Amino acid sequence: SPSLSVDTSEPQAVLSILVARARSLEAKDRGGSSDPYAVVKYGRSTLLRTAAKTQTLTPDWMETAKTIVALNSKSYSDLTIEIWARDSTSAADFMGEARVNTRTFLEGNHDQILTLPLCGKPGGKSAQGEVVIHVTVSMKVVVELLSAETHSITNRSSWYCVASWCGIEHGEVARTTTTSIGSNRQSRWDQACAIAVPLRFPHDRLRLQVKEHCRLGRDKIVGHADIDASTLLADLPPNEFTGEQPVLSFTLRQDE
Repeated sequence: SPSLSVDTSEPQAVLSILVARARSLEAKDRGGSSDPYAVVKYGRSTLLRTAAKTQTLTPDWMETAKTIVALNSKSYSDLTIEIWARDSTSAADFMGEARVNTRTFLEGNHDQILTLPLCGKPGGKSAQGEVVIHVTVSMKVVVELLSAETHSITNRSSWYCVASWCGIEHGEVARTTTTSIGSNRQSRWDQACAIAVPLRFPHDRLRLQVKEHCRLGRDKIVGHADIDASTLLADLPPNEFTGEQPVLSFTLRQDE
């Protein structure tokens, strides 16, 4: 049977942070209210500034920020949600902040809804209130489609490979170039595609389908290989990630 070689590398975490709401905020206006907005930071990078909500101490924002975290990092930065009160006549007033280390999200395998108490700046005035965030995590994995090999070289066929996750092809990188089978019985591509693997769906599969290009009529299906998410992310959890993944070889099965 023909076989397929792939190399999985560069797994990264994709964090999606929904800033839902804040409650019990401290009034900053003379009228006993505020115009609060939230600022989301990862380390020193600002990911999002929400819209300011007018005259409320219980704002609902429902705005989302995203960032990518490298899994081979020895330390992970804090995710910080700052709450500010807009002031039309002077600089915005600081209302408090909440911090959580991103390792908290990476070590789980499910979405997390967190209610975080607001604190003041170190050495500064204390704060009151809380902020609610909803964090989802997926793993971005780069799969390099290396080659396909056949035991027969009677036909100088032209093969290519199509990658799909949950039945959806991955844009322009979903299909490799078409190459002829050489004297070494290989059709070689060395082409990468990026895939986001949701951790809450560990049983989903990446399907790699090898096809033979035909000048006349429809292209012929040579076979396919299904790869579990657990295989793609075999080196998790993050603190055990080595930064390298082995080349994997799969026997191509015939499509049913």
